[in-house]
Amino acid sequence: MVKQKKASFHEFRTKLILKVKINHCSFHKLVVVVVQSTGCSNLSCGVEWIFFCSGKMGKTKTKAEGNGGPALKKKRAQRAVEINNMFMDKHVESSLRSAMRDETSFDHEHAKVYSSPFMCCSLKDFLVDSDTFIGDLRTEVESLPFAAKINDLYSFQQTDDIRNCPGPCLAAFRSLLCSKVLDILRQVTGIELSERVDATCSKYEDGDTLLCHDDELEGRRIAFIYYLMPEWTASDGGCLDLFSVDEHGQPDVVTESIVPQPNMFNFFPVTLDSFHQVAEVLSRDKARLSISGWFYGKPFHRPEPYVEPEPSSMSPITDICIEDWVNPVYFKPVVQAKIRKRFEKCSEAQLHFFLKDAKYEEVCCALESKSTPWTLQGPANKRCFRACEASSHDVLQACRDVLASEVMFALLAKLTGMNLSDDRTIAQVQPTATASSSESASASATGDGGREEDGNDDMLMCVEDEGNGDGGEEESEEEEDSEEESDGDDGDDDD
Repeated sequence: MVKQKKASFHEFRTKLILKVKINHCSFHKLVVVVVQSTGCSNLSCGVEWIFFCSGKMGKTKTKAEGNGGPALKKKRAQRAVEINNMFMDKHVESSLRSAMRDETSFDHEHAKVYSSPFMCCSLKDFLVDSDTFIGDLRTEVESLPFAAKINDLYSFQQTDDIRNCPGPCLAAFRSLLCSKVLDILRQVTGIELSERVDATCSKYEDGDTLLCHDDELEGRRIAFIYYLMPEWTASDGGCLDLFSVDEHGQPDVVTESIVPQPNMFNFFPVTLDSFHQVAEVLSRDKARLSISGWFYGKPFHRPEPYVEPEPSSMSPITDICIEDWVNPVYFKPVVQAKIRKRFEKCSEAQLHFFLKDAKYEEVCCALESKSTPWTLQGPANKRCFRACEASSHDVLQACRDVLASEVMFALLAKLTGMNLSDDRTIAQVQPTATASSSESASASATGDGGREEDGNDDMLMCVEDEGNGDGGEEESEEEEDSEEESDGDDGDDDD
Protein backbone atom coordinates (compact mmCIF):
# COMPACT_ATOMS: atom_id res chain seq x y z
CA MET A 1 0.00 0.00 0.00
CA VAL A 2 1.39 3.31 -1.09
CA LYS A 3 1.08 6.05 1.44
CA GLN A 4 -0.53 9.12 -0.10
CA LYS A 5 1.52 12.26 0.27
CA LYS A 6 -0.18 14.90 2.33
CA ALA A 7 -0.84 18.04 0.33
CA SER A 8 1.12 21.02 1.45
CA PHE A 9 -0.56 24.37 2.07
CA HIS A 10 1.00 25.68 -1.12
CA GLU A 11 -0.48 22.83 -3.19
CA PHE A 12 -3.91 23.24 -1.60
CA ARG A 13 -3.80 26.97 -2.12
CA THR A 14 -2.91 26.52 -5.79
CA LYS A 15 -5.89 24.20 -6.35
CA LEU A 16 -8.21 26.63 -4.64
CA ILE A 17 -6.98 29.57 -6.68
CA LEU A 18 -7.45 27.70 -9.97
CA LYS A 19 -11.02 26.95 -8.97
CA VAL A 20 -11.67 30.57 -8.13
CA LYS A 21 -10.14 31.72 -11.39
CA ILE A 22 -12.41 29.39 -13.37
CA ASN A 23 -15.66 29.97 -11.53
CA HIS A 24 -15.29 33.57 -10.44
CA CYS A 25 -13.13 35.28 -13.00
CA SER A 26 -14.06 38.71 -11.68
CA PHE A 27 -11.79 37.96 -8.70
CA HIS A 28 -8.81 37.06 -10.86
CA LYS A 29 -6.78 40.21 -10.14
CA LEU A 30 -7.65 40.06 -6.43
CA VAL A 31 -6.52 36.44 -6.15
CA VAL A 32 -3.21 37.26 -7.82
CA VAL A 33 -2.59 40.01 -5.29
CA VAL A 34 -3.22 37.59 -2.42
CA VAL A 35 -0.83 35.05 -3.93
CA GLN A 36 1.88 37.66 -4.25
CA SER A 37 1.34 38.68 -0.62
CA THR A 38 1.42 35.18 0.85
CA GLY A 39 3.64 33.29 -1.58
CA CYS A 40 6.95 34.07 0.22
CA SER A 41 7.72 31.77 3.14
CA ASN A 42 9.74 34.42 4.92
CA LEU A 43 6.99 37.05 4.70
CA SER A 44 4.60 37.52 7.60
CA CYS A 45 1.45 38.93 6.00
CA GLY A 46 -1.89 39.68 7.64
CA VAL A 47 -4.13 39.77 4.55
CA GLU A 48 -7.29 37.84 5.36
CA TRP A 49 -9.57 36.53 2.61
CA ILE A 50 -12.63 34.31 2.44
CA PHE A 51 -14.50 33.07 -0.66
CA PHE A 52 -18.08 31.90 -0.53
CA CYS A 53 -19.85 29.50 -2.86
CA SER A 54 -21.97 32.34 -4.21
CA GLY A 55 -18.88 33.96 -5.68
CA LYS A 56 -18.94 36.91 -3.32
CA MET A 57 -15.95 37.82 -1.22
CA GLY A 58 -15.82 38.20 2.51
CA LYS A 59 -14.42 41.13 4.43
CA THR A 60 -10.74 41.82 3.80
CA LYS A 61 -8.03 43.62 5.67
CA THR A 62 -5.86 45.42 3.14
CA LYS A 63 -3.15 46.71 5.48
CA ALA A 64 -0.33 44.17 5.79
CA GLU A 65 1.75 43.53 8.87
CA GLY A 66 5.51 42.83 9.16
CA ASN A 67 7.41 43.92 6.04
CA GLY A 68 4.11 44.91 4.42
CA GLY A 69 2.36 43.87 1.22
CA PRO A 70 0.48 45.40 -1.70
CA ALA A 71 -2.97 46.78 -0.94
CA LEU A 72 -6.01 45.25 -2.63
CA LYS A 73 -7.48 47.15 -5.57
CA LYS A 74 -10.20 49.55 -4.52
CA LYS A 75 -13.66 49.55 -6.02
CA ARG A 76 -14.16 51.92 -8.99
CA ALA A 77 -15.02 55.41 -7.72
CA GLN A 78 -18.45 56.85 -8.51
CA ARG A 79 -20.01 60.27 -8.80
CA ALA A 80 -23.36 61.17 -7.32
CA VAL A 81 -26.21 61.34 -9.86
CA GLU A 82 -29.97 61.58 -9.50
CA ILE A 83 -33.02 61.31 -11.73
CA ASN A 84 -35.08 64.48 -12.19
CA ASN A 85 -37.60 64.67 -9.32
CA MET A 86 -40.27 65.34 -11.92
CA PHE A 87 -40.29 61.66 -12.85
CA MET A 88 -40.57 60.60 -9.20
CA ASP A 89 -43.75 62.65 -8.82
CA LYS A 90 -46.69 60.36 -8.09
CA HIS A 91 -48.98 62.05 -10.62
CA VAL A 92 -46.44 61.88 -13.45
CA GLU A 93 -45.47 58.30 -12.60
CA SER A 94 -49.12 57.28 -12.45
CA SER A 95 -49.83 58.93 -15.81
CA LEU A 96 -46.84 57.23 -17.42
CA ARG A 97 -47.88 53.86 -15.98
CA SER A 98 -51.46 54.23 -17.23
CA ALA A 99 -50.32 55.29 -20.69
CA MET A 100 -47.74 52.53 -21.12
CA ARG A 101 -49.96 49.76 -19.78
CA ASP A 102 -53.17 50.91 -21.49
CA GLU A 103 -51.31 51.73 -24.73
CA THR A 104 -52.50 55.33 -24.85
CA SER A 105 -50.69 58.60 -25.53
CA PHE A 106 -49.52 61.03 -22.87
CA ASP A 107 -47.93 64.46 -23.32
CA HIS A 108 -46.28 66.40 -20.52
CA GLU A 109 -43.69 69.18 -20.40
CA HIS A 110 -40.93 66.68 -19.58
CA ALA A 111 -42.47 63.36 -20.66
CA LYS A 112 -44.19 62.09 -23.79
CA VAL A 113 -45.64 58.65 -24.50
CA TYR A 114 -46.22 57.61 -28.13
CA SER A 115 -48.90 54.98 -28.65
CA SER A 116 -48.34 54.71 -32.40
CA PRO A 117 -46.82 52.96 -34.24
CA PHE A 118 -45.75 51.19 -31.02
CA MET A 119 -45.34 52.18 -27.38
CA CYS A 120 -42.37 54.51 -26.84
CA CYS A 121 -41.58 57.02 -24.10
CA SER A 122 -39.34 60.11 -24.17
CA LEU A 123 -38.20 61.75 -20.92
CA LYS A 124 -36.61 65.20 -21.25
CA ASP A 125 -34.13 66.65 -18.72
CA PHE A 126 -33.75 63.14 -17.37
CA LEU A 127 -30.80 63.67 -15.01
CA VAL A 128 -30.17 66.39 -12.46
CA ASP A 129 -27.04 68.17 -13.67
CA SER A 130 -25.48 68.76 -10.28
CA ASP A 131 -21.75 69.50 -10.19
CA THR A 132 -21.64 69.45 -14.02
CA PHE A 133 -22.23 65.69 -14.01
CA ILE A 134 -23.62 65.53 -17.58
CA GLY A 135 -20.69 67.46 -19.05
CA ASP A 136 -18.22 65.26 -17.19
CA LEU A 137 -20.09 62.13 -18.35
CA ARG A 138 -19.88 63.35 -21.96
CA THR A 139 -16.15 63.97 -21.55
CA GLU A 140 -15.63 60.44 -20.20
CA VAL A 141 -17.57 58.93 -23.09
CA GLU A 142 -15.68 60.96 -25.70
CA SER A 143 -12.37 59.75 -24.25
CA LEU A 144 -13.29 56.06 -24.62
CA PRO A 145 -11.92 53.90 -27.46
CA PHE A 146 -14.61 53.44 -30.14
CA ALA A 147 -14.63 50.58 -32.66
CA ALA A 148 -16.09 51.11 -36.13
CA LYS A 149 -19.19 49.03 -36.91
CA ILE A 150 -19.77 48.99 -40.67
CA ASN A 151 -21.75 46.73 -42.99
CA ASP A 152 -24.74 47.00 -45.33
CA LEU A 153 -27.13 47.58 -42.40
CA TYR A 154 -25.29 50.12 -40.28
CA SER A 155 -22.36 52.49 -39.99
CA PHE A 156 -21.38 53.93 -36.61
CA GLN A 157 -18.87 53.58 -33.77
CA GLN A 158 -19.36 51.71 -30.50
CA THR A 159 -17.52 51.05 -27.21
CA ASP A 160 -17.33 48.00 -25.02
CA ASP A 161 -20.07 47.55 -22.40
CA ILE A 162 -19.79 50.44 -19.94
CA ARG A 163 -19.38 47.99 -17.05
CA ASN A 164 -15.85 47.54 -18.43
CA CYS A 165 -15.18 51.22 -19.11
CA PRO A 166 -13.29 53.51 -16.71
CA GLY A 167 -14.68 56.72 -15.24
CA PRO A 168 -16.62 57.67 -12.09
CA CYS A 169 -19.48 59.19 -14.09
CA LEU A 170 -19.94 56.07 -16.21
CA ALA A 171 -19.89 53.94 -13.05
CA ALA A 172 -22.55 56.16 -11.47
CA PHE A 173 -24.72 56.10 -14.62
CA ARG A 174 -24.62 52.31 -14.85
CA SER A 175 -25.40 52.02 -11.13
CA LEU A 176 -28.41 54.27 -11.71
CA LEU A 177 -29.60 52.08 -14.61
CA CYS A 178 -29.35 48.96 -12.46
CA SER A 179 -31.26 50.48 -9.54
CA LYS A 180 -33.67 53.41 -9.82
CA VAL A 181 -34.18 53.27 -13.59
CA LEU A 182 -34.79 49.51 -13.42
CA ASP A 183 -37.37 50.04 -10.66
CA ILE A 184 -39.16 52.80 -12.61
CA LEU A 185 -39.38 50.68 -15.76
CA ARG A 186 -40.78 47.75 -13.81
CA GLN A 187 -43.43 49.99 -12.28
CA VAL A 188 -44.33 51.87 -15.47
CA THR A 189 -44.40 48.99 -17.98
CA GLY A 190 -45.42 46.08 -15.76
CA ILE A 191 -42.80 43.93 -17.48
CA GLU A 192 -40.94 41.46 -15.26
CA LEU A 193 -37.32 42.48 -15.69
CA SER A 194 -34.27 40.65 -14.42
CA GLU A 195 -31.19 42.29 -12.96
CA ARG A 196 -29.32 42.09 -16.27
CA VAL A 197 -28.64 45.40 -18.03
CA ASP A 198 -26.44 45.84 -21.11
CA ALA A 199 -25.23 49.30 -22.13
CA THR A 200 -22.68 50.65 -24.61
CA CYS A 201 -21.75 54.08 -25.93
CA SER A 202 -22.41 54.90 -29.59
CA LYS A 203 -21.19 57.67 -31.85
CA TYR A 204 -22.83 58.56 -35.18
CA GLU A 205 -21.03 61.05 -37.41
CA ASP A 206 -21.78 62.52 -40.84
CA GLY A 207 -23.32 59.81 -43.05
CA ASP A 208 -23.69 57.21 -40.31
CA THR A 209 -26.96 55.33 -39.92
CA LEU A 210 -28.58 52.22 -38.46
CA LEU A 211 -31.23 50.77 -40.75
CA CYS A 212 -34.57 49.27 -39.79
CA HIS A 213 -34.58 46.49 -37.17
CA ASP A 214 -36.74 45.40 -34.22
CA ASP A 215 -34.10 44.75 -31.47
CA GLU A 216 -35.72 41.37 -30.75
CA LEU A 217 -33.14 38.98 -29.37
CA GLU A 218 -33.39 36.30 -26.71
CA GLY A 219 -34.32 38.01 -23.45
CA ARG A 220 -34.35 41.65 -24.54
CA ARG A 221 -37.50 43.27 -23.14
CA ILE A 222 -36.91 47.04 -23.02
CA ALA A 223 -34.58 49.07 -25.24
CA PHE A 224 -33.28 52.45 -24.09
CA ILE A 225 -31.11 55.30 -25.30
CA TYR A 226 -29.73 58.29 -23.40
CA TYR A 227 -28.46 61.21 -25.50
CA LEU A 228 -25.27 63.11 -24.73
CA MET A 229 -24.81 65.20 -27.88
CA PRO A 230 -24.97 69.03 -27.94
CA GLU A 231 -28.09 70.86 -29.10
CA TRP A 232 -29.66 68.99 -31.99
CA THR A 233 -32.29 69.72 -34.65
CA ALA A 234 -34.13 67.66 -37.27
CA SER A 235 -31.84 69.11 -39.96
CA ASP A 236 -28.91 67.35 -38.26
CA GLY A 237 -30.51 63.97 -39.06
CA GLY A 238 -30.03 61.03 -36.70
CA CYS A 239 -33.69 60.92 -35.65
CA LEU A 240 -35.13 57.84 -33.98
CA ASP A 241 -37.59 56.72 -36.68
CA LEU A 242 -40.50 54.46 -35.70
CA PHE A 243 -42.09 52.22 -38.37
CA SER A 244 -45.66 51.06 -38.74
CA VAL A 245 -46.21 47.45 -39.84
CA ASP A 246 -48.24 45.96 -42.69
CA GLU A 247 -50.73 43.11 -42.61
CA HIS A 248 -47.87 40.60 -42.52
CA GLY A 249 -46.16 42.21 -39.53
CA GLN A 250 -43.39 43.62 -41.73
CA PRO A 251 -42.15 47.23 -41.33
CA ASP A 252 -44.00 49.57 -43.65
CA VAL A 253 -43.32 53.32 -43.39
CA VAL A 254 -41.95 55.78 -40.83
CA THR A 255 -44.88 57.34 -38.97
CA GLU A 256 -42.99 58.97 -36.07
CA SER A 257 -39.54 60.59 -35.86
CA ILE A 258 -38.11 61.59 -32.47
CA VAL A 259 -35.45 64.29 -32.66
CA PRO A 260 -32.62 63.58 -30.18
CA GLN A 261 -32.08 66.11 -27.42
CA PRO A 262 -29.26 66.35 -24.85
CA ASN A 263 -30.15 64.72 -21.52
CA MET A 264 -33.14 62.90 -23.08
CA PHE A 265 -33.91 59.28 -22.12
CA ASN A 266 -35.99 57.21 -24.56
CA PHE A 267 -37.24 53.69 -23.93
CA PHE A 268 -39.69 51.26 -25.51
CA PRO A 269 -40.72 47.62 -24.95
CA VAL A 270 -39.17 45.23 -27.47
CA THR A 271 -42.07 43.60 -29.31
CA LEU A 272 -42.87 42.01 -32.65
CA ASP A 273 -43.79 45.47 -33.95
CA SER A 274 -40.96 47.62 -32.53
CA PHE A 275 -39.27 48.32 -35.88
CA HIS A 276 -37.11 51.43 -35.76
CA GLN A 277 -33.97 52.97 -37.21
CA VAL A 278 -31.44 55.72 -36.64
CA ALA A 279 -31.83 58.03 -39.63
CA GLU A 280 -28.73 59.15 -41.46
CA VAL A 281 -26.75 61.81 -39.61
CA LEU A 282 -26.39 64.93 -41.77
CA SER A 283 -24.39 67.21 -39.50
CA ARG A 284 -20.79 67.72 -40.62
CA ASP A 285 -19.52 69.18 -37.35
CA LYS A 286 -21.51 67.40 -34.60
CA ALA A 287 -21.59 63.78 -33.47
CA ARG A 288 -24.71 61.98 -32.25
CA LEU A 289 -23.37 60.66 -28.93
CA SER A 290 -25.42 58.32 -26.74
CA ILE A 291 -25.50 55.48 -24.23
CA SER A 292 -27.92 52.73 -25.26
CA GLY A 293 -28.77 49.14 -24.47
CA TRP A 294 -31.39 46.78 -23.11
CA PHE A 295 -33.08 45.61 -19.95
CA TYR A 296 -33.69 41.85 -19.93
CA GLY A 297 -36.44 39.53 -18.81
CA LYS A 298 -38.23 36.33 -19.74
CA PRO A 299 -38.36 35.98 -23.57
CA PHE A 300 -41.76 36.35 -25.21
CA HIS A 301 -43.17 33.96 -27.80
CA ARG A 302 -42.27 34.82 -31.36
CA PRO A 303 -44.31 33.19 -34.16
CA GLU A 304 -42.79 31.90 -37.37
CA PRO A 305 -41.62 34.80 -39.55
CA TYR A 306 -43.54 35.77 -42.65
CA VAL A 307 -42.11 34.25 -45.83
CA GLU A 308 -42.26 36.51 -48.87
CA PRO A 309 -43.49 35.02 -52.16
CA GLU A 310 -40.91 34.37 -54.85
CA PRO A 311 -40.49 37.26 -57.32
CA SER A 312 -42.09 36.84 -60.72
CA SER A 313 -39.83 35.63 -63.51
CA MET A 314 -39.75 35.98 -67.28
CA SER A 315 -38.28 34.11 -70.22
CA PRO A 316 -35.44 35.59 -72.29
CA ILE A 317 -36.44 37.83 -75.20
CA THR A 318 -35.49 36.91 -78.78
CA ASP A 319 -34.84 39.03 -81.89
CA ILE A 320 -32.83 41.73 -80.13
CA CYS A 321 -29.71 43.34 -81.61
CA ILE A 322 -27.45 44.15 -78.67
CA GLU A 323 -24.61 45.42 -80.89
CA ASP A 324 -26.42 48.78 -81.03
CA TRP A 325 -26.15 49.02 -77.24
CA VAL A 326 -23.05 47.22 -75.97
CA ASN A 327 -19.46 48.46 -76.25
CA PRO A 328 -17.89 46.41 -79.10
CA VAL A 329 -14.75 45.67 -77.03
CA TYR A 330 -16.78 43.10 -75.05
CA PHE A 331 -17.38 41.02 -78.18
CA LYS A 332 -13.66 40.40 -78.71
CA PRO A 333 -12.71 36.80 -77.78
CA VAL A 334 -9.44 37.80 -76.11
CA VAL A 335 -11.17 40.38 -73.89
CA GLN A 336 -13.89 37.85 -73.04
CA ALA A 337 -11.24 35.32 -72.02
CA LYS A 338 -9.54 37.89 -69.81
CA ILE A 339 -12.82 38.78 -68.09
CA ARG A 340 -13.74 35.11 -67.70
CA LYS A 341 -10.40 34.43 -66.01
CA ARG A 342 -11.00 37.33 -63.65
CA PHE A 343 -14.54 36.10 -62.90
CA GLU A 344 -13.41 32.53 -62.19
CA LYS A 345 -10.77 33.84 -59.77
CA CYS A 346 -12.77 36.54 -57.96
CA SER A 347 -16.41 35.47 -58.61
CA GLU A 348 -17.16 38.97 -59.85
CA ALA A 349 -16.17 41.35 -62.63
CA GLN A 350 -16.93 44.99 -63.33
CA LEU A 351 -17.52 45.84 -66.98
CA HIS A 352 -16.60 49.48 -67.40
CA PHE A 353 -18.25 51.54 -70.17
CA PHE A 354 -20.49 48.57 -70.94
CA LEU A 355 -23.08 50.58 -72.86
CA LYS A 356 -22.24 52.82 -75.78
CA ASP A 357 -22.01 56.47 -74.77
CA ALA A 358 -25.10 57.61 -76.70
CA LYS A 359 -27.31 54.85 -75.27
CA TYR A 360 -25.95 55.45 -71.78
CA GLU A 361 -26.88 59.14 -71.98
CA GLU A 362 -30.41 58.30 -73.15
CA VAL A 363 -30.95 55.88 -70.27
CA CYS A 364 -29.60 58.35 -67.71
CA CYS A 365 -31.89 61.12 -68.96
CA ALA A 366 -34.91 58.84 -68.60
CA LEU A 367 -33.90 57.70 -65.10
CA GLU A 368 -33.32 61.28 -63.93
CA SER A 369 -36.48 62.68 -65.50
CA LYS A 370 -38.98 64.19 -63.08
CA SER A 371 -41.74 62.31 -64.88
CA THR A 372 -40.25 58.93 -63.94
CA PRO A 373 -42.35 57.36 -61.16
CA TRP A 374 -40.20 55.87 -58.37
CA THR A 375 -41.71 53.55 -55.76
CA LEU A 376 -40.07 52.66 -52.44
CA GLN A 377 -39.33 48.93 -52.17
CA GLY A 378 -39.64 47.16 -48.84
CA PRO A 379 -39.98 45.83 -46.26
CA ALA A 380 -37.51 48.25 -44.74
CA ASN A 381 -35.72 45.61 -42.64
CA LYS A 382 -34.80 43.71 -45.83
CA ARG A 383 -34.41 46.30 -48.59
CA CYS A 384 -34.38 50.05 -48.94
CA PHE A 385 -34.36 51.46 -52.47
CA ARG A 386 -36.72 52.92 -55.06
CA ALA A 387 -37.65 51.30 -58.37
CA CYS A 388 -39.62 52.29 -61.46
CA GLU A 389 -41.34 50.31 -64.17
CA ALA A 390 -39.28 50.04 -67.34
CA SER A 391 -42.43 50.69 -69.35
CA SER A 392 -42.48 54.31 -68.10
CA HIS A 393 -40.01 55.29 -70.89
CA ASP A 394 -39.37 53.73 -74.29
CA VAL A 395 -35.59 53.83 -73.84
CA LEU A 396 -35.87 52.08 -70.45
CA GLN A 397 -38.07 49.40 -72.00
CA ALA A 398 -35.56 48.94 -74.82
CA CYS A 399 -32.66 48.70 -72.34
CA ARG A 400 -34.60 46.16 -70.30
CA ASP A 401 -35.25 44.05 -73.42
CA VAL A 402 -31.54 44.10 -74.29
CA LEU A 403 -30.56 42.94 -70.81
CA ALA A 404 -33.20 40.18 -70.95
CA SER A 405 -32.39 38.95 -74.46
CA GLU A 406 -31.10 35.58 -75.67
CA VAL A 407 -28.03 37.29 -77.13
CA MET A 408 -27.22 38.92 -73.77
CA PHE A 409 -27.36 35.48 -72.12
CA ALA A 410 -24.92 34.16 -74.71
CA LEU A 411 -22.58 37.09 -74.04
CA LEU A 412 -22.81 36.56 -70.26
CA ALA A 413 -21.99 32.87 -70.75
CA LYS A 414 -18.79 33.80 -72.60
CA LEU A 415 -17.84 36.41 -69.98
CA THR A 416 -18.42 34.15 -66.96
CA GLY A 417 -17.91 30.58 -68.18
CA MET A 418 -21.33 29.65 -66.78
CA ASN A 419 -23.88 27.59 -68.68
CA LEU A 420 -26.83 29.91 -69.21
CA SER A 421 -28.37 28.13 -72.17
CA ASP A 422 -30.80 25.78 -70.38
CA ASP A 423 -33.40 26.15 -67.63
CA ARG A 424 -32.83 29.86 -67.16
CA THR A 425 -35.25 32.56 -66.15
CA ILE A 426 -34.83 36.22 -65.28
CA ALA A 427 -36.06 36.90 -61.77
CA GLN A 428 -35.97 40.66 -62.08
CA VAL A 429 -35.01 43.31 -64.59
CA GLN A 430 -35.93 46.62 -63.04
CA PRO A 431 -34.44 50.12 -62.95
CA THR A 432 -33.48 50.93 -59.37
CA ALA A 433 -32.10 53.98 -57.58
CA THR A 434 -30.55 54.41 -54.16
CA ALA A 435 -30.18 58.04 -53.14
CA SER A 436 -28.99 57.43 -49.59
CA SER A 437 -28.72 54.68 -47.00
CA SER A 438 -31.85 55.99 -45.24
CA GLU A 439 -34.08 56.41 -48.31
CA SER A 440 -37.29 55.93 -46.35
CA ALA A 441 -36.32 58.20 -43.48
CA SER A 442 -37.92 61.60 -43.05
CA ALA A 443 -34.49 63.23 -42.83
CA SER A 444 -32.28 61.89 -45.59
CA ALA A 445 -29.48 63.24 -47.72
CA THR A 446 -32.00 64.69 -50.14
CA GLY A 447 -34.63 65.68 -47.58
CA ASP A 448 -34.74 67.89 -44.53
CA GLY A 449 -30.98 68.25 -44.37
CA GLY A 450 -31.03 70.53 -47.39
CA ARG A 451 -27.91 68.88 -48.86
CA GLU A 452 -28.17 67.19 -52.23
CA GLU A 453 -26.05 64.19 -53.06
CA ASP A 454 -25.93 62.23 -56.28
CA GLY A 455 -27.98 59.07 -56.29
CA ASN A 456 -26.88 55.73 -57.64
CA ASP A 457 -29.05 54.73 -60.61
CA ASP A 458 -28.74 51.31 -62.20
CA MET A 459 -30.59 48.50 -63.93
CA LEU A 460 -30.89 45.45 -61.70
CA MET A 461 -31.05 41.98 -63.25
CA CYS A 462 -31.07 38.70 -61.31
CA VAL A 463 -30.40 35.56 -63.38
CA GLU A 464 -31.41 32.11 -62.19
CA ASP A 465 -29.10 29.40 -63.50
CA GLU A 466 -28.78 25.63 -63.20
CA GLY A 467 -25.43 23.97 -63.81
CA ASN A 468 -22.00 25.21 -64.78
CA GLY A 469 -20.19 24.80 -68.03
CA ASP A 470 -17.39 26.05 -70.17
CA GLY A 471 -18.21 29.34 -71.82
CA GLY A 472 -15.57 28.85 -74.53
CA GLU A 473 -11.92 28.13 -74.99
CA GLU A 474 -9.55 30.44 -73.14
CA GLU A 475 -7.01 32.37 -75.17
CA SER A 476 -3.29 31.99 -74.65
CA GLU A 477 -1.37 34.28 -72.31
CA GLU A 478 0.55 35.74 -75.25
CA GLU A 479 -2.66 36.77 -77.01
CA GLU A 480 -4.12 38.12 -73.77
CA ASP A 481 -1.04 40.23 -73.11
CA SER A 482 -0.96 41.61 -76.64
CA GLU A 483 -4.67 42.44 -76.54
CA GLU A 484 -4.20 44.17 -73.16
CA GLU A 485 -1.53 46.39 -74.65
CA SER A 486 -3.69 47.37 -77.64
CA ASP A 487 -7.02 47.82 -75.85
CA GLY A 488 -5.87 49.36 -72.57
CA ASP A 489 -8.32 49.18 -69.64
CA ASP A 490 -11.55 49.26 -71.66
CA GLY A 491 -12.58 45.76 -70.65
CA ASP A 492 -10.77 45.34 -67.34
CA ASP A 493 -11.95 45.40 -63.77
CA ASP A 494 -9.91 48.25 -62.34
CA ASP A 495 -9.00 47.50 -58.74
